[in-house]
Amino acid sequence: MSDPFGNILSHITTLLLLGTVLPLGAAPIQAQARDSGDDPLSDVDFQHQNLYHENSLLFRATFGDLIPGNGFDEMAVCSKNGRITVTYGSDMSWTTELAEWAYIDNNPNDPAEVYSLAAGDILPDRAGDELVSVDSDYSVRMITYDNGSWNSKTIWRDDDWLYEVAIGELVPGNEGPELVVVGESGRATLLTRSSDDTWTSEVLFRDNFAIDTCLITDFDPFVPGNEILVAGIDRNVTLIERIENDWIPTDISFLGSSVIDLASSDLDASIPGEEIYASTFDGNIFMIENRNGSFSANNVHHEGAMVYCLESGILDDENVIVMSTWNNRVALLYNDNTDFRVREVYREDYVIPGCAIFDVDPYHKGAEIFSLSGLGYITMIYHDDPGADIILPFNETTVSMNETLSLPFMVRYKGGYNGIVEVEVTSDGNVSTEHHLRFDEEGIYKTNISIDRKGQHVIRFGIAPPSEGPSRELIVRVVDDDRPVFFDPVLLNEKIGANRQISRDLIVMSERDVGNPFLIEPVRVPTGISIVSNRTVIDPLGEPIHISLIVSVSPIVSPGATYFFLRMSSTDGRSRAVGLTIHILESSVTDFDLIFQRTSIEAAVGDNISVDLLIVPINSFQGIVNLTLADDVEGISVAILPEHIEPPGTVSVAIEVLQDTGPYFVTIRGASGNLVREETLMIETSPPRPDILIEGPQDPVLLAREGGDVLRAEFTLNITPVQGTISDVRVEVIGASPGTTISISPSELRNIPYRVPVTFRIDAPLNTTLSTLTVIFSNDDNEWIYNISLKKAEEAKENSGSGLPSWTFSLIIGIVIIILLLLIHKGKGANTLNRKRQHGEIDVRNKGASHSDTAHERHHGRSGGLDRMVR
Repeated sequence: MSDPFGNILSHITTLLLLGTVLPLGAAPIQAQARDSGDDPLSDVDFQHQNLYHENSLLFRATFGDLIPGNGFDEMAVCSKNGRITVTYGSDMSWTTELAEWAYIDNNPNDPAEVYSLAAGDILPDRAGDELVSVDSDYSVRMITYDNGSWNSKTIWRDDDWLYEVAIGELVPGNEGPELVVVGESGRATLLTRSSDDTWTSEVLFRDNFAIDTCLITDFDPFVPGNEILVAGIDRNVTLIERIENDWIPTDISFLGSSVIDLASSDLDASIPGEEIYASTFDGNIFMIENRNGSFSANNVHHEGAMVYCLESGILDDENVIVMSTWNNRVALLYNDNTDFRVREVYREDYVIPGCAIFDVDPYHKGAEIFSLSGLGYITMIYHDDPGADIILPFNETTVSMNETLSLPFMVRYKGGYNGIVEVEVTSDGNVSTEHHLRFDEEGIYKTNISIDRKGQHVIRFGIAPPSEGPSRELIVRVVDDDRPVFFDPVLLNEKIGANRQISRDLIVMSERDVGNPFLIEPVRVPTGISIVSNRTVIDPLGEPIHISLIVSVSPIVSPGATYFFLRMSSTDGRSRAVGLTIHILESSVTDFDLIFQRTSIEAAVGDNISVDLLIVPINSFQGIVNLTLADDVEGISVAILPEHIEPPGTVSVAIEVLQDTGPYFVTIRGASGNLVREETLMIETSPPRPDILIEGPQDPVLLAREGGDVLRAEFTLNITPVQGTISDVRVEVIGASPGTTISISPSELRNIPYRVPVTFRIDAPLNTTLSTLTVIFSNDDNEWIYNISLKKAEEAKENSGSGLPSWTFSLIIGIVIIILLLLIHKGKGANTLNRKRQHGEIDVRNKGASHSDTAHERHHGRSGGLDRMVR
């Protein structure tokens, strides 16, 4: 990645300016924020469950109608390993799909870190919402779900990492919303879609430092429509407003520390309209208010660690801000009309980079809160009114006359209820069953039902006070035949450890040919538990049919009892079920585990691959894990960096493919004392991949005036194939300013057997805002990128007339560096901050501290890294 500072002087200046202004040990000025008390959310009993585990650090989530026709909204999550997943479901059962895997320069062995994503109705002619993301490949991607599959398209590229994208209505008269993206370049860029489905860019604001976060909201009542707020490393929150077709930026608050995230909400009823909430690198949350165009910032909470994510929402009719922190917790910030309060709702053993709040689960009350963990867990945090629920494995079935139906059902506690549950069973007089059931704990039970009269009968299960809950109905159709069928047993109760599996057998009994095959499927299976059966379809013919089940439990499942059903259903409406109770046992062994982000990859000869290996502590493991290659593998080169680590943490396994004789199996061994764990990565190999070499102008392309109000330029890119002939290559250009036209000749290359020139002609308005053009060469298998910077010929001529030789600038820079270094080292104990902008890192060190109390934090712009070591 190019260095956005341009020279070492900028690095030293950043160190001086930022390092001496951020007093990490200073006591903050803040309002009283208490963790509990007499407030509307103090008595809410929050519960949580893990929905999914990704072998990577997770960054952000968004929600929308991403799968049209699904019947409910879905949640999309982005991650450090480039994967964007979409999760949907209800109660205990959730499904996660891979929507996109972003790569750098389309190299499948070099995943891009996807920092942010947003959802909205961007394409008015398409059903549902679209998803957009930004990443370390400098790309803005649009992701859609059509015809049963996920599709991705790059709609714009910058020349540096992009940290956040926001969607909103900004320009009156445009069809559909606009996008705003910010990132390492320090630019806030507006992306507008044209009627021909192309995107144009306009730079709204430029800062000298990276912009980490942006927000679109209606914050200024004196300006119609929405405004944009941006913030980042320079510690200012900037308001960007559209006034008489011009974008006007105004710094509205200086917060004294880099700003990590922004959110808007109306927490303080005494202030008209919404407030802006900003989290800062030194662990503070500020409220920015707008009173008749006068802006002021107040510190409303000090967390004691960096607050990495802020999201606004409504919980129990209360406006809240959800925050996730570097000290491993998710908490609520809200106001009880007298005070700002903080309520912790979830905590785990590692940093939590992301959070969200949205009503995505119809089973639970109101909105759910989501934790996106540094260890890759998506955790849903929810609450319900105290009570109980009855859950049936099916809502209707068919039985034979006088056949006894053994019906398993689930008694489920909600909202922290822990008492007696009484169930009243009502029906017509022809149904024989227990009419009053009493339970003192949740679980799966059964009741026997027999009916001696043909026809349709309705059986109602109602929960009596005080454990009130919804009633359930079962429709039973009785037919005049003699074809009973049933499971044996109807209830299974087993114990199993996390990350383990068990095998159990069932029998389906019938007295004669039932006449229809039965489909066997698990029902309401909790996320993290999988069931594999040796049969998915059976045909009862009067003989016992044996079914073998393998129940597997993943490490994401929390200890405790969990319940679900195995159901079989025939085409003539007969349904039967088995109720399963699985007790997940908690291991007390102190241990660690090794997890590759991917278990297999594909690579061509000559590829250099870097794969992250996650080292996870189990049961508060403490110690150093020594990592080695278990066996030497001919044909590849392997390096592990670092070779020693204290969990939790991540190491990089660097692999170079030397020969096409795979697949290769790379086994990494981790050892700590007597504990030894191994993890294996499979590498499928192929011959060297076809590639192209793109040669073009190294200096900016100059646009010269061509009469009238037109700027014009031409340039040529020479395309040379590497490793064979490249076929069916398309050429397109993105990133042009409004009003600019670009002619490409040729725009399609059927074959590239040798060097082929491609000529580009640019015609731009005289008052155009110049930007970097991104030329994309692509076919069905690959995509190649080349960036072209533009400059007006008149500006280039003016800049070349300074008259000072280059050695003069070098001398000046050298003198300034020496002076700045002397200033930095003046005064023992001064706080300094060294920002390595090429990698987006921030190193914070207290120079007056001893080695034992040195704090080293890496921030990677807004959303990268999240490594923290305190020694």
